[in-house]
Amino acid sequence: MICQKDLRFYYPKASLDLFAVYSTISSGCINQSLAIVRSLFESSVYLTYINRDFDKLLYLYQNHKDFLAYHKWNQDKELLNFTKAHEAAIAKKYESIKNNYKKRGPWYEYPLLEDMKNHDSYKDIKKKRATFKAMCVITGNEELYNRLYVTMSESVHGSSLTGSLFKNEKDHISMAPNFSPFYINTTAAFAIAFLHNMVTVGLKNQIDKGHTEYSSYLSYSEKYSNLLIDKGTKNKG
Repeated sequence: MICQKDLRFYYPKASLDLFAVYSTISSGCINQSLAIVRSLFESSVYLTYINRDFDKLLYLYQNHKDFLAYHKWNQDKELLNFTKAHEAAIAKKYESIKNNYKKRGPWYEYPLLEDMKNHDSYKDIKKKRATFKAMCVITGNEELYNRLYVTMSESVHGSSLTGSLFKNEKDHISMAPNFSPFYINTTAAFAIAFLHNMVTVGLKNQIDKGHTEYSSYLSYSEKYSNLLIDKGTKNKG
């Protein structure tokens, strides 16, 4: 899989996210599972975007943590109480990367704004904003963002739009677990699809670098993810 250390956590995190989705929907906690599926979608989109210019964007992604660490330390010096050596290391690292980011912007602020300049959806817009939605447009995930991500975000923030998840067959508000086959299978299918996309990006990255032995894993991943998704969508109830 992708060898850069700071990106490796994506895969165990995503695998545990998938397990968490399984655990929550198995317990009838559909609303709670949507927050995890939302996280999987974000990770999938980020990785897809990074893969557009892998080395450059991975560098920005990796070093953003040091940029944030500097500002956190600068804000709470007395609370953090770092050693002089640690403070010097943070300051030195910050000096080498500070021009790559905005203080209150995401790690992808500058490259995404450049991509937006050349995209049909944004090139005529004078004041562009580097948002996650814009990244979804650039990576071909706009429809998923509009149809799915917005709804999942409403669920995370407690919107009344998700009220149907807490109603029983008599249309009464209920605290009982929700074991609706439709919600369970749909939620699981999206979680599997997002994790599969991440695995696909990682495997193709290695295949492009000459590791052709990963081709069989790519085939297996495609086969089994489709099998699981098809099984779920055919049994929505």
